[in-house]
Amino acid sequence: RDRDLSLILLLYGAGLRISEACQLLWENMSLKARTMLVVGKGQKERRVALLNIVVESLHRLPKESRYVFT
Repeated sequence: RDRDLSLILLLYGAGLRISEACQLLWENMSLKARTMLVVGKGQKERRVALLNIVVESLHRLPKESRYVFT
């Protein structure tokens, strides 16, 4: 499934923790700029660059929910 592939690509390609990926919000994603804002441990924020393959897989996901992975 597209969702599963996108999750694996984010975990590996962007170096996200599982908890960070589960809390990703569409509003924190900039697919055009290929970056996203990640809220990590201790509510610390960091900007992460996205690989093209990750952006392509995220484009295929439905944007119906506030969270990327619901």
